[in-house]
Amino acid sequence: MGIAAVSSHAVSKKHLTAVSIVQSASQTNIRAFFGAGPNLPCSMTATTTSECVLTVPSTSAESVPAKPVAVAPDGKASLNGFLVKKCVTKAEVVWCLNTIATHGSFRSAAASAALFPIMFPMCDVAKKLQLGKDKVGYTICYGIAPYFRNRLLSKLHSVAHVVVAFDESLNKIAQKEQMDVLIRFWDPADDVVKTRYLTSCFLGHTRAEDLAAAFKKATENIEPAKILQLSMDSPNVNLKSLKQEFSASDGNQNVVDIGSCGLHVVSGAFKTGHNVTKWNTVVFLRSLHNLFKNVPARRADYVNFTGSILFPLKFCSVRWLENGKALARALQVLPNVVKYVERVKKEKKLPACGSYAHVETAVKDEMLPVKLAFMLSVSEELEPFLAEFQTEKPMLPFLATALDGLLRSLLGRIVLKEKLDAAGTFPN
Repeated sequence: MGIAAVSSHAVSKKHLTAVSIVQSASQTNIRAFFGAGPNLPCSMTATTTSECVLTVPSTSAESVPAKPVAVAPDGKASLNGFLVKKCVTKAEVVWCLNTIATHGSFRSAAASAALFPIMFPMCDVAKKLQLGKDKVGYTICYGIAPYFRNRLLSKLHSVAHVVVAFDESLNKIAQKEQMDVLIRFWDPADDVVKTRYLTSCFLGHTRAEDLAAAFKKATENIEPAKILQLSMDSPNVNLKSLKQEFSASDGNQNVVDIGSCGLHVVSGAFKTGHNVTKWNTVVFLRSLHNLFKNVPARRADYVNFTGSILFPLKFCSVRWLENGKALARALQVLPNVVKYVERVKKEKKLPACGSYAHVETAVKDEMLPVKLAFMLSVSEELEPFLAEFQTEKPMLPFLATALDGLLRSLLGRIVLKEKLDAAGTFPN
């Protein structure tokens, strides 16, 4: 059941009738929260904790049955009920916030909340806590999320400039491209740069015009003149989208254009350099890890043949600047891998898989240790740059200097120092 069904039910006759009954039954005069009224010539018989019956004596001579009259509930009981209800609501909201902070699912949050009455049997709040899977979802999506979004938009009205960042990736549940939009701004109240989530857009196609339309919708509540810069990853479709968006908009002429993402440029350069060499070390590194992954028999043979319990680490062909550990481990276990290949050949235990074929071919190359060592040295020089700039801190003013130093350091391996010193920082 979605929000449309909930909204429709809220205005239905059945729901309105039920609400009126509950309100009339629980409505209490404000005086009931304070001290008891004056003494009355009557006898009171409490029937429940929240209501009592007033018996008025007859003034006639005849015996007339007493008429019960409902009076206001006990002040203390009413006040306690009011406070408990407020505490229950607060507890439900806090538990939903905890679900968000811990990245829990709606179902697990509801299952945990069902244990509270058992864990705390003497607590009235725990007894009345009601959080089903759907209620957790509605509370987060239609209660908490709009509250924080409105607070963010209110804050943005008072700032001079903002930076908008977006990135798209596949949402496997929705089977759509999810474009997350973030806002960065200087908060004068705390004297710090803050990054806040704004919204998400779900797309089928991710062409430049689709991204531009989604971006406009996501930032419709932000004044275009306040957007100082647009941050994104580096695919060309995004660059085209950027030009299309701001060439067709008014009030965005002062947007700072810093080009593509510096991290993606460095990562892509490392990948391109490897591809140009045609060493195919990536195929070897991935096959080396897959050869022993989830195969106890091969792992047992490896330990038996080499006497080592160190195994290759996974090499990720996407995050090129985070593979220093995988390269270092490959160099460390390479002699043992050669021993393993020789023994399986000798004992005719050749693994029947493509990974072994790649490894067997690669270890025949006498230059393989040199190639791995060179890749490791370049990776170790680039990884500190990634660690420094892959952060939420405003590092843009230092990006050009860091890239210049990184490039000079790498060129220093093949270019004379006096030539590098004579070269300017930026081309004319």
